[in-house]
Amino acid sequence: MKRIAVALALFLLLSLSPQFVYSQEIQVPIDKDNKLYIIDADMESKLQLFTEYPHFIDARLYQNPDGNFVLEITYKVDERTMHQRKNMSASEVADLRNKVTQCILEKCPVVLINHEGRSSFLWGTTLLGLCAWDWMVPEMLEINGSSSYMALYLATASMSFFVPFLLTENAEVTDGEASLGIFGGVMGIFHGIMFNYLFKDNFTSGTFALMFCTSIAELTGGYYLAKSTNMTEGKANVISTIMTFGTGYGFGLPFVCNAKDEKIYMAGGLLGGGLGYFVGNYLSNSQNYTVGDASVLSNCGLLGAYFPMMINVLTDTKSGDIVVGSVLLGTTAGLYIGDRLVVGKDFTKSQGTFISIGTLAGGLLGGALGYAIEGNNMSSNGKMITMLSAFGALGGFTIMYEFFKDKAKVPDSRTSLEFEFNPGSYAASQLFKNSKSFYQPYVPMVGVRYRF
Repeated sequence: MKRIAVALALFLLLSLSPQFVYSQEIQVPIDKDNKLYIIDADMESKLQLFTEYPHFIDARLYQNPDGNFVLEITYKVDERTMHQRKNMSASEVADLRNKVTQCILEKCPVVLINHEGRSSFLWGTTLLGLCAWDWMVPEMLEINGSSSYMALYLATASMSFFVPFLLTENAEVTDGEASLGIFGGVMGIFHGIMFNYLFKDNFTSGTFALMFCTSIAELTGGYYLAKSTNMTEGKANVISTIMTFGTGYGFGLPFVCNAKDEKIYMAGGLLGGGLGYFVGNYLSNSQNYTVGDASVLSNCGLLGAYFPMMINVLTDTKSGDIVVGSVLLGTTAGLYIGDRLVVGKDFTKSQGTFISIGTLAGGLLGGALGYAIEGNNMSSNGKMITMLSAFGALGGFTIMYEFFKDKAKVPDSRTSLEFEFNPGSYAASQLFKNSKSFYQPYVPMVGVRYRF
């Protein structure tokens, strides 16, 4: 009888152990419209849903595999962080979600608007106002008096923050929308110059007006393009990177072909940037590009451009056609390698930043060694500096990439390859070890299953 009881206990243990291994709670929306996953302290101060908790931090809702729910509330008592978990039925959760949604609609509808990229967007518009728009507006209006000029100059810089701030108060601004919008604002300035010289040869007040208008138009267009396509920040950065390189191709290819007409270069720059959008869109759709992946891609493109330049310096190449052509080919190779290096990896924004800084730092260190070797006479005409800075940048990139590549590797899905562990296997084998029964159960301790 004792053996039967033990066998039943082991059977229950073995049958339930996979559930213990794989059972996990999943965070689910806390509102009826499935938009809100967390209520933080700032939201709570407006909604007043959990007033019984002093120093409220956040509230989250989780669902168990059995269909029940758990509401987890985090708050502080005497500077100590506390967690309270409340088991809730499906009907209680429905009531909670209705209450949350009703409070949001009545007290603070802006809570559900995605503002994750708003601060970046406003930083971008403010910098554009301080660095470009502030002098474009007085110039295009032909303001001559110094006091009037400075007044309009400062007012334009100020409005570059306040106007976008008011316009985005109740509008969605994601990281992708902010990134592509600000890039459009910057590139619009250069596109305005290209359009100007495409149709006339002089630089007038109308040129400033064209630059300002194209900057505003492309900032707005980039924002709405990202919004309409639900573009991620990673995809926006890839498109921005390839469009920038595409503009360089647009100027470089006519130079290699010995084009004489200035308008051909302007048209090439515009066309190259436009084609760069489609190439960048294709690349970003071919795999999941994160912000860090886009950083790896851009660094590889820059390294690909710098190494042919270094070779031309070492070989004293005098032909501009060869120099520009080799740089374009190197850039193409670098972008291809960069695209391959991020396959199966999702580098975070911070990892991409560290890789960029490491590449720059390596180049600076190489340049420092070049200066130390050449000394004051500079007899090699900067060849040593150029060579060591190029290899230093490559070394810095390689070191940082190798450091982060395993951390950035995308884990394989557990749905295809599954590992199972049965802790009661040894006990079951010992239970039937001396049994004379014909049936001897085989219970593996470790198992591997692959689903085709």
